[in-house]
Amino acid sequence: MAEEVAALIHKMKMKLRPQADEEVRRDMSRRFNTRIPAKHQDDYTQWIDTRAEAAGRSPDNLRKDIWDYDIQGAFIESGGDPKYGLAAHEASGTTHGSSDWKKPSHPTFSSQSHHHLPNRRSREGGAFVERDGKNYFVAGPANRKYWSEAALRAYFEEQEPDVELIYKEQP
Repeated sequence: MAEEVAALIHKMKMKLRPQADEEVRRDMSRRFNTRIPAKHQDDYTQWIDTRAEAAGRSPDNLRKDIWDYDIQGAFIESGGDPKYGLAAHEASGTTHGSSDWKKPSHPTFSSQSHHHLPNRRSREGGAFVERDGKNYFVAGPANRKYWSEAALRAYFEEQEPDVELIYKEQP
């Protein structure tokens, strides 16, 4: 069941992604990947297999996250623990990786990511904020660069229903 939900989420993400040149622009599968030393490649492959099982996904499905998530960085930081950084994601019924390794093309790329660089618009993420018991995500320059307002709103409605999106550029 979780595998089906994960596949559905991936399909939905692909549907929300802009087509043609915008889609190519957001494909960061070859960018922002922490280098894994050759001597640890087998450990990484085993980690992917075990982490996929822990997340209720197939290894191939998990590898697709490289589009907008630095999976190698998560592996290095995890010290080999396949459950490191995984949390239940209530909206989808699956697990969700931490924000630490999201790439600028991820819909919720934020200041929590290792790839966030303030004052560098293409790498400046948004921020999760809580006020008066309500959760908000204030989109940053990178979020607005890679996601239209409509696509980002659709993502939040589907994946983050308890978080209100603030898309406008802040003064």
